[in-house]
Amino acid sequence: CGAVVEDTVCESENEARAFCQDMSEPIVSHPGLYHKCEAKLGSASFTDNCVFDVCENMGDLAKMKEAFCEVAEDVAMECEDIGFVYEWRNATGCSKL
Repeated sequence: CGAVVEDTVCESENEARAFCQDMSEPIVSHPGLYHKCEAKLGSASFTDNCVFDVCENMGDLAKMKEAFCEVAEDVAMECEDIGFVYEWRNATGCSKL
């Protein structure tokens, strides 16, 4: 038996995950269209993509927020494509990119 190597995105993965969860709290904290869309798309891809992108920019808050907003926009566009449109820009503090 060999040692199990944990697959991590970056050294600061836990901080990146916490950042993504905090930023997305306004849209995921209450039932609505996001949750209906999430049920169709699966939320793991949003969280994983956010963590990956935030990790690449760890230490630069402006770039971390920009990375989150880009992922949130991608998810919102995927949701819109399948008929779920919800307000996320104002709720998350993401201005038009």
